[in-house]
Amino acid sequence: MTAKMDLTKLFLPCFLAVVSFSTANAATSEEPLLVHVGGTMRPAMDRICKLYTEKTGQKIEINYGDSGSLMTVLETTGKGDLCIVHDPFPAAMEKKGLVDRSYIAATLTPVLCVKKGNPKKIRDLRDLTRKDVKVGLTDAVYSTAGHIVSFAFQKAGIYDDMEAREIVRARTGGELANAVKVGTIDAAIVWNAVVFERRDALEAIPISPELLPRQGIDAVTSPTYGVIDMSATKVGVMTLKSSKNLEAARRLGELVASEEGRNIFAEMGFSPAPAATASEKLSGSLFIHCAVGIKDPVGEIAKKFEAETGVKVELSFAN
Repeated sequence: MTAKMDLTKLFLPCFLAVVSFSTANAATSEEPLLVHVGGTMRPAMDRICKLYTEKTGQKIEINYGDSGSLMTVLETTGKGDLCIVHDPFPAAMEKKGLVDRSYIAATLTPVLCVKKGNPKKIRDLRDLTRKDVKVGLTDAVYSTAGHIVSFAFQKAGIYDDMEAREIVRARTGGELANAVKVGTIDAAIVWNAVVFERRDALEAIPISPELLPRQGIDAVTSPTYGVIDMSATKVGVMTLKSSKNLEAARRLGELVASEEGRNIFAEMGFSPAPAATASEKLSGSLFIHCAVGIKDPVGEIAKKFEAETGVKVELSFAN
C-alpha cells in the first residue's frame, strides 16, 4: 500500500482534529445548500447543519429519505450540494461520477432492539427463535442491515430456524423500532443509532461480535457497489459535483467529518468512524505545499504522521 493511496484516510482526519473549523472565508449564498440526508443520520445532521448556519450564516435545506431513494433522487434530478448516506451507497455514487469529495463521519452497528426493561428477557440472537418472541427484520432488498442479519444467523446456527418463522418485514429499521415501541413485535435488528433515538421507550441488546462480519474477511461484491466490507457500515459524507456553491458545501463536509462533527454523531448513538489500523504498511514520501499562516499546526501533524507511518513528509511554506 502506498502513502499516496491512504493520504485522505490518515492525514485529513488528523488535520481536522487539530486545526479548528474556520468560517472566515466561507462562501455564503442567498440560495440554501441542498443537503440529502439518510433517515438514520437525521438527528445528528439536524444539529450539525444548525451549527454550520450559526457559524456562517449559510441557510440549509435538508431532504430526508432512505439512502437508496436518495441516490435515485440525485441521479434523476441532478440537484444537491451534499449527501450523507451509509454503506454501500457512497461507493455506488462514486462509481456513477456524482461525488466531488468524500469523508467518513461515523459507523453504524446492528443491535437487538427491545422494549425498555426487556420484558421478554432476550439475551442474544438465538432467543429470536423462541415461539413467544415476535420478530421484525428489514428487507435485504432495501436494507444493508438485512444482509448482515442473514450472515449473523448463519454464524449463530439459526438461519434455517429463522427462515421457517413468520417474520414481520419492513423497508427501514425505523419502522421496526416503532413497531417494537408500540408492541406489535417483541424484537427487531436495527442500527444502534435507531434505538438511541427512541431511548425513552427502547433499549439495545448488543449482538456478540463473533456473530458479526469480520474486517478484511467477510465482504460481498456487486456490479453496482463493488466490494463491500460488511464489518463496518460507514456513514459517508459527500460533496456533490452538482453543487452550485461547492466551497460552502466542502466546508460543511469538513465540519461533519471534523472532531466536532464526529462527537455529535457519537452523542446521537453512532459508533466511531474507523481509524487507520496499525497493520497498514505505508511507504514513500509526501511533498506538501502549505500556507504559512498554519505552519505550526501542520508541522506538528506532519511530525506525528511520520512517527506513526514511517512516511517522510516534506513541507513547503509560502503565502
